Amino acid sequence: MRVADVMQSKIVTISSQTTLPAAKRVMAEHGVRHVLVVDDGLLLGLVSTHDLARALPSPATSLARCEVQSLLDRVTAEEIMSRPVIVVEPSRALEDAVRLMRAEGISALPVTNAGRLVGLLTEADVAEVA
Repeated sequence: MRVADVMQSKIVTISSQTTLPAAKRVMAEHGVRHVLVVDDGLLLGLVSTHDLARALPSPATSLARCEVQSLLDRVTAEEIMSRPVIVVEPSRALEDAVRLMRAEGISALPVTNAGRLVGLLTEADVAEVA
């Protein structure tokens, strides 16, 4: 089985200047845990629900709720995205891609063909065929 057989071809992307609240909204609207950060057709990074959670302040913060929201409204995808982006080709064996994900400790791999973004492979996609 190849990556192309399992990957999601409907890709959800945001720009590097998308704010944290907007990224969270996009993820919720599309029901995804990962969005790819793309500017001018170039894949720059990946934002996951884990990245979003890491960007939130501690519940023990002394800031008022409105101050916290004001700060979060200014955080961009560029500041919280995971990078460098590890990618895989659609023709790659699925087992190789899974080994790569485990070795790198990542839960999603963008899929590129000749440098062009064509899909996304996630742990959930792999679990569905296991």
